[in-house]
Amino acid sequence: MSYDLFLVLLGVYAIAYVAYFGLSARPSHSIYACLATWLFVPKQARAIYFSPDAPDWPDGTNLFTFVEAVAVLAVAVALIVRRVGAGEKSARLLRRAALFMVVVAALALALPMTFLAYDVPAGIGGLWRFLEGTVEPQYRLLPALQILYGFVLACAASSFIKTRRQVELIFTLFVASGVELTVEAIVFHHLKLVPSLQGWAVHQTGRFMSLTFSDYTIVGIVGIASICCSAYFIIARRIVWLIPLVPLLVLPIVDSYQRAPVTGAVLATVFLLWANMRPASRRLFGLVGIPVIVAILIFVNVREAVAPVEAALGGEVRPEYLGTSTLEHRRALFLRTLDVLIFAFPFGVGPGMVQHAMNYAIPETMVGYNSAESAGFYVAVVSGLRPTTSHNSYLEFLTSYGLAGMACVAYWVYVVGRNFRNWARRSRGPADLKDRRLVMAQACAFATLIGSGGAAFFDTYILPFYFYMMLTHITGLSRWPEPRPTVQVLA
Repeated sequence: MSYDLFLVLLGVYAIAYVAYFGLSARPSHSIYACLATWLFVPKQARAIYFSPDAPDWPDGTNLFTFVEAVAVLAVAVALIVRRVGAGEKSARLLRRAALFMVVVAALALALPMTFLAYDVPAGIGGLWRFLEGTVEPQYRLLPALQILYGFVLACAASSFIKTRRQVELIFTLFVASGVELTVEAIVFHHLKLVPSLQGWAVHQTGRFMSLTFSDYTIVGIVGIASICCSAYFIIARRIVWLIPLVPLLVLPIVDSYQRAPVTGAVLATVFLLWANMRPASRRLFGLVGIPVIVAILIFVNVREAVAPVEAALGGEVRPEYLGTSTLEHRRALFLRTLDVLIFAFPFGVGPGMVQHAMNYAIPETMVGYNSAESAGFYVAVVSGLRPTTSHNSYLEFLTSYGLAGMACVAYWVYVVGRNFRNWARRSRGPADLKDRRLVMAQACAFATLIGSGGAAFFDTYILPFYFYMMLTHITGLSRWPEPRPTVQVLA
């Protein structure tokens, strides 16, 4: 196929997609299509670049980036054409939080260019000059673009996603993604079928990363979402035949050999169990269960107790599957990220720049907090011998956007905390079947946020912000709208 024909086909695809999902179909369908694009379009499309003169241009205008942008554009068109208001206060707060993030991202992109234009001599100016000269522009633009996408989807979700059926369709997409990942894990990781594709789905270290995501951490996070959404259909809708599916949905999480998603899955499961307890049982769990768990972790040799399980899970790929040896490496990375945060405060280093700034000659402010085990790894990161990320998504965000990023996180915590308080009050009182289903749907959304948020403490991963926007919107719903009455005309 010629390059010109390829571009023509892409143009036809974009026009047809936006015309249908943005102008013709129901507006909620544009959201489902956008989510399905991210969940099911293979990320190997990132290897297909537009420019024949620069086939190795990193993560720029490649095929998946184009397909994702078209999907978000269709959502934006549907939103502009319909002009539906946000409605509830929680939806308005969500829109403000998303808009705040867009403004912060725009400032983070504009500040370095503005300061460098005036030739800032030292300090943060030197760091920005270093980043400007060593990092290509798309590495800054793509993380900021994801925030813009999140704003579009936040506005669309708060306008178009309001009924039980719409929420259940979103949950169905997550369950279907979990099933697809499970099939991939069995075919490529366990049975080792289709050798021509196995190299794309399984990392060279033996970790399952899937054709769809090409990232073993994101495989684990989507696995958590699929389990939580399955729990909704099992508990709220009484679809009992899904029960045997749940253990299979755990398979991609385990096969990723990542402790962060495993930790997140445990946190999500504990929350779901707690959410389905009666109020008295919840208090008992808080007063007795949590202290017992803490005591076991302190006084019992948990590592020795779980050694057989660890050996079975890790195999030859990761024998210390549940070990804590890498926590000292995490400590070194956290301290170096704090060095960058303090040095670049209050501006931040800009979106996507933390891992590059960690290797710059920034004062080692936090070096004294290293342990004997973490000191060597810290030196390797500082000297540039070990390029890596912060392995903490929260530190990554705060260091990228500085003081404004902290304000973003604080406002986001307020929105989610407000939604959780309202959910907790509603879950304690008597309710009809419709309200109980809403409470359970929100519990599953909270569980997914808790699971992915717990994993984010120990790893840096790039999830589209609209993943969080839709889940946060679901947690803020106060009721299912009543169905419109049907009017029969008698002859």
